[in-house]
Parts: sequence; C-alpha cells; structure tokens
Amino acid sequence: MPVLLTINGIQTQVREGSLLFDQAERVGVRVPTSCQKSGKCKECVVEVNGGMELLSPPTEAERHLKGNFRLACQCRIIADQGQIRCHTMRRGQMHIERHALGLPTSGKPIPLDPCVSRDGDRILIDGMEIDRCGGPIHGIALDLGTTTVVLRLFDLETGEMIADASFENPQRFGGSDVMSRIRYDTEHGGKLLMRTLAGYLSHAIEAFPVDPRSIYEVVVVGNSTMRDLFFRQNVYSIGQHPYRSITEIEMMQGKRSSTSLSDTGRRCLLPIHPRARVWGAPIISGHVGADAAACMLAVDLAHEQRLVAIMDIGTNTE
Repeated sequence: MPVLLTINGIQTQVREGSLLFDQAERVGVRVPTSCQKSGKCKECVVEVNGGMELLSPPTEAERHLKGNFRLACQCRIIADQGQIRCHTMRRGQMHIERHALGLPTSGKPIPLDPCVSRDGDRILIDGMEIDRCGGPIHGIALDLGTTTVVLRLFDLETGEMIADASFENPQRFGGSDVMSRIRYDTEHGGKLLMRTLAGYLSHAIEAFPVDPRSIYEVVVVGNSTMRDLFFRQNVYSIGQHPYRSITEIEMMQGKRSSTSLSDTGRRCLLPIHPRARVWGAPIISGHVGADAAACMLAVDLAHEQRLVAIMDIGTNTE
C-alpha cells in the first residue's frame, strides 16, 4: 500500500524512494528553489505535521533546521505505507499602511498629456476611440517586485487612489532572485511564470470595488527581469554578460526608440477592458529597471542640482 502524502491540503499516493519535492510538483504545489534541488539555497522548507518517521534522516544541508522543518529536496519517502502531512512555508497576510511619509509637493499645476482621455462618453487612447462609458474611468499602478507585488487603483480623472492590494509574488517557485527566475524561464520555455502571475493579478483586480472593464490603463514597473517576464519577453540576455534586456539591445541596434513596452489588457491576460493599454515603463540599464526609472520621475531627479543617490533596497538592491 503506497504512502498517502498530504501537502498544502492536497492528497496523493507516493511510492517508497520518491523525493518529497518531486511529489509536491507532481500535484501542482510550487516549491521554491534557486539551486536546482541541491540543498544549497535553503528555500524549499516544509513543515512536517505528521509522518516524520516515514522520511529519510536529515542531511548535512538541513543542519540549520530545528523541530519539524525539512528541505523538500532532501527528503525521500523510506516507507511503503503510512501518512505524511506537511505544508510549504508562506508569508502571512500583508497590509499596506496608508498613513506614511509622502513626497513634498510644490503646489504648482503640472501639465498632463494622458494616454487615456474622454470626450463626453467616448473613451480615447492616444486619440482613438476604444469604448463608450458614462461612468468613472480607472487605471492601475503596478509594482512587480521580485518578492512582493503591489497594485493601486486610481480614478484617472480625479487622481484619487480608490483601493490597493499586495501579495507575495507567486513566481517564487522559480527561485527567490532574478537570476534563478531567468534560468527557470529559459529552461521551461517561457510564459509559465507570466501566466502564474496573471492569475494572481486577476484575482486582486476582480476584488477591487469597481467594474474591471472600467480600467483602461495599467502602468507596470519592476526590475528589468520582472518587467520583461510580465510582457513575455525573452529574458535570457539579462542573465548573461553584459546583462541587458532584449529591449535595451534592440534600442542600441536602432530597432526601437525606447525600452518601454506596451500591450493590451487582453494579451496580458488581465480582466480589465480588453483594449486597455498596459504600459511597461522604460528601464535604465542592465538590472536597473523601470522601478528605478519611476523613482527618478517621482522625485524629479532630472532637475535636481545636488548630487543625489537613489537606492532601491529589496530582494535585489539597485
């Protein structure tokens, strides 16, 4: 009788000698790893709530773990019957504090040239009618962090922030850092990381207190890898010296005038207006991406007279 494995609430039968990591992946549980299951990255931690005696003894790579914690890539089933119960480690619920230190403002009016505008009930993108809507029109600011994803919903006419959401980047199963994500995306033929993220984004957008089809614009920022993965770009070149996005290479070759990217809501698999514009802000260079560019824009660095350094301290620090 095979061993009954329950991981993250999903049950499956496993055979003696099989690797816990492989069995988790077989039933669709994405276990993070950046070391190709060698035990070096220490990311594939699981908590075993029952059946520890049915697993192989801890290896040298697991010496740092105490109690019922194991590395999934180091555990093999050593029995032919019994039950194992375990779950992967996930971050708890995150909340964004609304009352925080804001940027100083000059109070001067800023001339705007928006992509999305309206003429009566006609909704225009770059002057071309895409829809008719008599109600409010909305946009989303999306920050794709390697570890955390943050969305903010705005009224495009008043500038009021209506709602926000955040969640752990579900692409973590491809590794905790950008180089691991690049390797995973390259080895698995692309698109899987993007589709996984799109599913989580869709859930967050549908929970907003507005009709998703009233969302006509999304501005996407993130480091070069996160942004390019979202737009289904080949990220192989970012992981190889001299570490350049395909958009940066094409701009240097004269094939494009900017490293920015643009697509539609439908092609980005988002439950917004299908013809909405989804725009990826331009990157700076190499791994210094669109999030750094957005930061420079927010503090008006182009007109700063002093010598100023901007640091983005996250999973990867630029």
